[in-house]
Amino acid sequence: MRFSQKCLVATGHDLDMNTAVSTVNFDHDGVHYQREYFVSYPDEVAVVRLSASQPGKLSFTTSTAAASGLTTTAVADANEKRITLAGQVADNQMRAEMQLKLENQGGTVSSSDGRTLTVSGADSVTLVYTTGTNYKNEYPTYRGEDPHAKLTQRVDSAIASGYGALLDRHLTDYQELFSRVQFDVGAAVPDIPTDELMRNYRTGSHDLAVDQMAYQFGRYLSIAGSRIGDLPTNLCGLWMIGSASVFWGADYHFNVNDGAPSDSLYVLGAYATPVIGVGNIQPMARYQWAKIKGVDGTQPWNIDAGISYLVKGPALRLLATYSHSAYPGDITANSTTGARLSTCCRKSWKSPVTKPRSSSTAGSCAAVM
Repeated sequence: MRFSQKCLVATGHDLDMNTAVSTVNFDHDGVHYQREYFVSYPDEVAVVRLSASQPGKLSFTTSTAAASGLTTTAVADANEKRITLAGQVADNQMRAEMQLKLENQGGTVSSSDGRTLTVSGADSVTLVYTTGTNYKNEYPTYRGEDPHAKLTQRVDSAIASGYGALLDRHLTDYQELFSRVQFDVGAAVPDIPTDELMRNYRTGSHDLAVDQMAYQFGRYLSIAGSRIGDLPTNLCGLWMIGSASVFWGADYHFNVNDGAPSDSLYVLGAYATPVIGVGNIQPMARYQWAKIKGVDGTQPWNIDAGISYLVKGPALRLLATYSHSAYPGDITANSTTGARLSTCCRKSWKSPVTKPRSSSTAGSCAAVM
């Protein structure tokens, strides 16, 4: 979004982890502006709310852009107040689309170039946007229906609901999870910006508020990125910061990197399941294992071991399966997966093409059997 106001004086940027709503406040020419942001799991949209303390003071142009590796075209419709950014992933031709729709109170909406929307003289504006692909986790094509119709219905429904209803549903959904745990080590909320608080902590001023905040921030991220029935949060890191051309590929490495983001939460019975559809990826694993290793891909231990380029992958997944059975007490839910992975561990490690790389690796397999 490009705003007409210049020389803004920010009065606050914050993320409230109790509500998962981020806000920005600033002043310009005697007018107070506020921006609110949240992502709604029940409505499957990201929501932005812009408001001003005086009527007719909001004017901006909004546009869309894709990350590196996608070939897309943006089309704006001022009458529908919608931008559609659609195209495909360059290397595998998977269809990808994002739709943005807005609703303005006061003012006008126009498009001078057919790609962007310009809001002029509004009192407040709500924007919602969502994304989708035609990916489907089914071998051999891994392709489903075009996402366009589903995304259109999603943003239309969200705008029709209104900002208040969207926020209420978001809070009900998020707070049911976040409020499960209270973590208090006796720290007072500091009256300084978070970046300053973190600098002080790193230089020796160990405010317990940082420990409380870091713990709850991890829970906030996990709730935001991973739910039961969905894939777990994939591995991320500091390399995510910067140019879109170096973004992480959103893939899963079937080794310790797979389990690191989610296993501890899984043990507590919360959020997504870290056993990433072993049955769904078996056919592709069988094919890759036979192709790369030149072995009989019909053997059950080779089917499962082929999921990983590291032979310890199945053992680590077996550990996660055992943990879920032992701690939440769900003994039967993973019996089939556990038996298959156990067979994989016992037999693949005896195969001459899947010898353990070290004694420590062998020990990790023995430990979970």
